[in-house]
Amino acid sequence: MLFRSAEVGAERELDAVVDLADDDRELQAIVDHTGLTADHVRLLGELAPHLDDLTAEITQGFYAHVLASGALRAIIDRHSSVERLETTLAQYVRTLWSGVYDDRTAAHRVVIGKVHDRIQLPLGAYLGAFVQIDRVVMGRIVERVAEPELLAEALVAWRTLTQTDVAIVSQAFIDSRDARLSELLETLSAASEEVSAQTEEATRSEEHTSELQSH
Repeated sequence: MLFRSAEVGAERELDAVVDLADDDRELQAIVDHTGLTADHVRLLGELAPHLDDLTAEITQGFYAHVLASGALRAIIDRHSSVERLETTLAQYVRTLWSGVYDDRTAAHRVVIGKVHDRIQLPLGAYLGAFVQIDRVVMGRIVERVAEPELLAEALVAWRTLTQTDVAIVSQAFIDSRDARLSELLETLSAASEEVSAQTEEATRSEEHTSELQSH
């Protein structure tokens, strides 16, 4: 069954970008940069009946791609299991066409970024694997959306929303890694200062002992 929208071909003003109510200027800046609008989110929500059955294909293809890398398989084995992650990924992809993109959505993406940093997943691996999701979903959109104008709108909506997700996850990943590095540098600096102080104290003690011995 082909997808059609009552609004296709209708003249309408472009929506303003999604406005996150939470006072997080960094997240809002990302949304502003990608230009994600309520219209993008609405259109993907309308497509949900045509996308809901893709979750199994997406998760299987995604992890077949990921598990081809021995290094990535080792990360999964250390921190979780493929079965658990397939369930989590299925829940995630359904939010991409839920028709909702709000503070909770953005906050969830921040958590994903922090977790990926914590388990030391290479950022490039995440970015590369996301293409597997694009391949399946964009293929279905092309298959089901008949009108050329609506097809273009649907593909732009998909890429804009997912690019917003990827940008938020990546920024959270980088912020988390920067915070850990700063903490490590502070710890090393404090340890260096302590060693320096101990060295100076030992030098003064040795000089004092030498003075006493000379008398």
